[in-house]
Amino acid sequence: FKEAIRLHPANGKTRYWLSQALLKTNRCADFQQELAEAIRREPRELTPVFEDLRDLVKQKCPTSQTFEFLKQSISIFEGLIHAGDRGRDVAGVLGSAYRALGDIFLEKGLLNEAVVQYRNAIRIHPDHPASHGKLAGIFSFTFHTREAVSEYRASLRYNPHDAAMHKE
Repeated sequence: FKEAIRLHPANGKTRYWLSQALLKTNRCADFQQELAEAIRREPRELTPVFEDLRDLVKQKCPTSQTFEFLKQSISIFEGLIHAGDRGRDVAGVLGSAYRALGDIFLEKGLLNEAVVQYRNAIRIHPDHPASHGKLAGIFSFTFHTREAVSEYRASLRYNPHDAAMHKE
């Protein structure tokens, strides 16, 4: 892979495959670095598999490296949107990255930071019920009843068959 990258440094797919090989050898920092570079070089190519990649990073890497990977990915996909790429797949991936970042903050108990990330996700992908549901849970937990009810309603509007949300 290294030779292929030396010969064709702009090829994001080669970096993607190198990242997968690095992951199998538990070289998480190198995996994360090559994967972020692959996304930077060919973001549209890796957009369809981003959520799987995000989950792999979360499973295999420490939280700090997952955090850095998500921040890099958000920067790349925000850049695409600012450059005029309004594709639904790019917006969906960006919303997914913001939600994953919000989840990290929520797991750490950093509720204000989680709220910011879930709101970013909703700004990009307003009809995604999970982001609304996460905000509703945080607002309910912090006794912000009006905001909680509003977010629960939004979540149910986009996913009316969510039994768990109906129980909330």
